Amino acid sequence: MLLGLLVAGATILALWRPIGQWLLVRLLLRADAPAESAVSEAANRANAPDVLLQQLWETGKIPHRLAVLTHLKANADTNRTLLTQTDEILLAAAQDGDFEARELAFALLSSQRHPALLRLAKDQLSDVDPAIRVLGLKHLCRSDNPRLGALVFPLLDDPDPRVVVMAGITLRNWFSNDFGIRMSQAVPRFDEESSHPATPAAAEALALGVQQWKDWWKVHGSDYPSVAENAVRRPSIWKLPLADFSAEGLNGERARLSDFSGHAVLVTFWDTQTTNCFAWLSALAEVQRRNQQRVRIIGISLDATAPERDCAQEHGHHHEAPPPPDPAAIRTRVRAFAQDQHLSFAFLIDTTGAIGRRFGAEVLPTNLLIDRNGHLRRRFLGPRTPATLEAMFAEVERPQ
Repeated sequence: MLLGLLVAGATILALWRPIGQWLLVRLLLRADAPAESAVSEAANRANAPDVLLQQLWETGKIPHRLAVLTHLKANADTNRTLLTQTDEILLAAAQDGDFEARELAFALLSSQRHPALLRLAKDQLSDVDPAIRVLGLKHLCRSDNPRLGALVFPLLDDPDPRVVVMAGITLRNWFSNDFGIRMSQAVPRFDEESSHPATPAAAEALALGVQQWKDWWKVHGSDYPSVAENAVRRPSIWKLPLADFSAEGLNGERARLSDFSGHAVLVTFWDTQTTNCFAWLSALAEVQRRNQQRVRIIGISLDATAPERDCAQEHGHHHEAPPPPDPAAIRTRVRAFAQDQHLSFAFLIDTTGAIGRRFGAEVLPTNLLIDRNGHLRRRFLGPRTPATLEAMFAEVERPQ
């Protein structure tokens, strides 16, 4: 009997680990927003982590996809084999409509000096999002290939000063000429909570540096003939099917994403505590007014989870979650804000934070661009100019 008990115990112990792993994987795949730590734990315990990461990636869920890339980044120095095994994921993510995923993929491709990195970086330069053009320039800058100068010089005339500055810095690194172009001459990062325009003196210095580069190129450009290669390709159309969701309106009624089908839709996650959102919402109102028949704007308030996010971010410490705010009070606050700011587009309230977590809305504003068929075409953090937004809308309205 004792021997039988020992054998049974050993059998249970032997089977528990694979059963537990199987259950963990099933739960992760079904979850809307699994913790990144749970994804990493499952991947570290898996016999074939690349297979698990591929499964998570193919769910098409934003938190899963970002958790996959975050895990790869965390293990890039210690597990180069895993990067090789997940090469297909990295190449797909580098052309992703989710800017956060694209940025992570480029960092990983750069860390292993991937042979496709240069081609992918060049592809970014024609994107309608200036943040993606800057991303491409950052990785071209590291290539130390001055024969790509003819590709970068046109970006000195880019309408976004951040692109102009990055183009100037790239040229400075390649040609060792310093015409005074500095990062301080442009708006800060696209996803920063506060961005202030460059001072008039900085804008003047940037314009002077651009002109000096153009004068220099007229004299020396012929010394750097373009590399013979295929023209820069436009990335293939990226779209991610979205499951429908619903949220409360300002009067307590329910509204669904599908109610807006037939139009291109921009969903922006915001709250009344994040001042970076205020000018952005006004810009969205202007875009909506100018494109009333073409597009729809939806502002989803995350005021219900603002205290929770504040506690999680305070000094990097985790505190006990505060009690949830009263939904009626939030509706009143959001309604008053919309009226004071003369914002006439649709506002919804994410009363539990479930929708925000589903789309990884941790940095506000987080934005989703959805085409008329309900496919996610872009996800990006932080504000963009009305001109950039209208270019994005025009892009998703083109026949495919």
